[in-house]
This record gives sequence, structure tokens and C-alpha cells, in this order.
Amino acid sequence: MLPSAAQYFRRLSAVEKKAVYERCDISRQYFYNLISQNTKKKPSVDLVKKLQAVTKNRVTRYELRPDLDWDLIDGPEK
Repeated sequence: MLPSAAQYFRRLSAVEKKAVYERCDISRQYFYNLISQNTKKKPSVDLVKKLQAVTKNRVTRYELRPDLDWDLIDGPEK
């Protein structure tokens, strides 16, 4: 996860963070581990797509998993 994506999530209020992890069906702890930048955890492709959708593209799949070739995975972003 790029620092800009982690910063976006860290700036959210507690209520907004809760909405994100509940809508993505992940635990609070896992969400905080992802955005901590002190971990090597990487979200799955499915979770990346959910996070992008929940944030209404404010955080993109390219920011969440820059290590993946997204054009190869599911074609160019529209």
C-alpha cells in the first residue's frame, strides 16, 4: 500500500473507519494492520476491489497494490 493510501484511511474518523472495514467484511484489527505501514501484509485482489469501491475511487487499486499488474489482472481502469 502506498503511503498516500494509508494516509487517506488514517485521516478518516473512527466512524468512517468502522464503516470501511465493516463494508469490506474484514476485522478492525486486520484493517488497522493494513494501514499501519509497519507490516508486510498486503490486501487480496478481492479486498482491494472492495476498498476501491467503498472509497468511491478516492483510493485506487494501483495505490493499494502497486506491486500488481492491474491491466493484466482485469483490464485497464475505466
